[in-house]
Amino acid sequence: MEWGNGSLYPDFILLGLFSSSHTPWLLFALILLVFMASIASNATMNLLIRVDPWLHTPMYFLLSHFSLMNLLYISTIVPKMLLDQATGQRAISFAGCTAQHFLYLTLAGAEFSLLGLMSYDHYMAICNPLRYPVLMSHRVCLLIVAAAWLGGSADGFLLTPVTMQFPFCASREINHFFCEVPALLKLSCRDTSAKLNQTTLCFRGVSAPGPDSVVILMAEGNLNSVNSGTLLPRSCLHLDMEPTLHNSTDFLLLGLITRPALPGLIFTVVFSIFTVAVTANMVMVLLIHVDSRLHTPMYFLLSQLSIMDTVYICVTVPKMLQDLLSKEKTISFLGCALQIFLYLTLIGGEFFLLGLMAYDRYVAVCNPLRYPLLMNRRICLIMVLGSWVGGSLDGFMLTPVTMSFPYCGSREINHFFCEIPAVLKLSCIDTSLYETLMYACCVLMLLIPISIISVSYTRILITVYRMNSAEGRRKAFATCSSHIMVVSMFYGAAFYTNVLPHSYHTPEKDKAVSVFYTILTPMLNPLIYSLRNKEVASALRKVLGRCASSQRIRAGDLSRKY
Repeated sequence: MEWGNGSLYPDFILLGLFSSSHTPWLLFALILLVFMASIASNATMNLLIRVDPWLHTPMYFLLSHFSLMNLLYISTIVPKMLLDQATGQRAISFAGCTAQHFLYLTLAGAEFSLLGLMSYDHYMAICNPLRYPVLMSHRVCLLIVAAAWLGGSADGFLLTPVTMQFPFCASREINHFFCEVPALLKLSCRDTSAKLNQTTLCFRGVSAPGPDSVVILMAEGNLNSVNSGTLLPRSCLHLDMEPTLHNSTDFLLLGLITRPALPGLIFTVVFSIFTVAVTANMVMVLLIHVDSRLHTPMYFLLSQLSIMDTVYICVTVPKMLQDLLSKEKTISFLGCALQIFLYLTLIGGEFFLLGLMAYDRYVAVCNPLRYPLLMNRRICLIMVLGSWVGGSLDGFMLTPVTMSFPYCGSREINHFFCEIPAVLKLSCIDTSLYETLMYACCVLMLLIPISIISVSYTRILITVYRMNSAEGRRKAFATCSSHIMVVSMFYGAAFYTNVLPHSYHTPEKDKAVSVFYTILTPMLNPLIYSLRNKEVASALRKVLGRCASSQRIRAGDLSRKY
């Protein structure tokens, strides 16, 4: 099965609003009138809000974006519907159906989100009228609109690849006037109700009866005839595969080194790094929590980075350590899926958080007087929440698609954890299109924080260059140096993994780079920030001094008692 089925069956057939209409031109005229009225009214609404200063308020700003979504939404579906009604040619290509599917989900999801957020605007206007200009500032409105678009696009990115990767080997007639998900799934020759727990056979298409055709469907390990005797070519049966293709069986992790000569030494080194990483990050979080001098936006974001690092290293290393001690190096299908999701969520969250930390440094250096206002607690919480949401979107988009492929060959993953490229090598279908889409998604996720970092540090360098005070320059560089080091390490490894072509990759190199950003980086981050930061070092000495004093007091009390 080719991923997406586009090469064998390029076109679907849209049956339309009515499969057989006696008055097609009347229907065409009615739909055209509704379409033109919708376009004109939404465009007029946008124009009025733009040109009339009386309408430059949060409510109308959100309403203008709602009109824009409506305009794009109806333009995604109706023009194709009108063309089909006028020409009678109702075919739509696989790529066109995918694009329509994605845009429909994105715009519908964005409208759902925006309508919910518009109710918050009304609540503020009625219940907090005096604080309304502050609580619904232009910046907050932009965040609301961005969140709505992001929520909608997450829906599109999540459902489109999952839907379009099913084999559509039965009828190509979609009983609808556009490519809606339920109508599409009815054409699949696989069970779409529980694809992760189901055994899958590779279908390449329906053929005419002949000696090289078989009537077969393999599901849940049983051979059954296809409905109505559907004939499938023998070429779609991979005879070298296992007789059943269960995606619920265990995988086997080959580990960092396939056959280590000294597993005990590797275990000791990895366990030592793991212990130092967890301890250092937890100490960093504790110091920031107990020392009032560290209750600043920079250290609040740093505490979240330490939490991410702690959870991140705990996702992969404990299983790795267990495998080094045990002969059984298996990981269940659900365990592998969970590891992929958590790994993607946490690495994506760190990408975004490091980018937003660069913005924090920019405000501290370039706008020190406005820093308490621009980086208040509410903004910090939004930054942290945005980082977690951005990372989880990556996990929610890529995990279900990755784990929906049939893994019918070897179950041996040449890695020490379930990393997506290593897992996809076991699939018995072509995953090249999905890998390309995943590559584009990862590059986009890198570009957003890298752009923030580049712009922030460019402005910082310009500001530092214009400073007359050598002391001011020293403080500015001291403020940013730790973050630059962490960013360089983390994004350097991410660049190799996600941007370099496949020709540069080998399993050994991939595992070495993975060790760097899954094991070493979580250990180095808190050490860099603590060793190069006088405030953190001072807080650590203060806490250790308190502990020593309390121990001396307890020892004195015990000596007096006895």
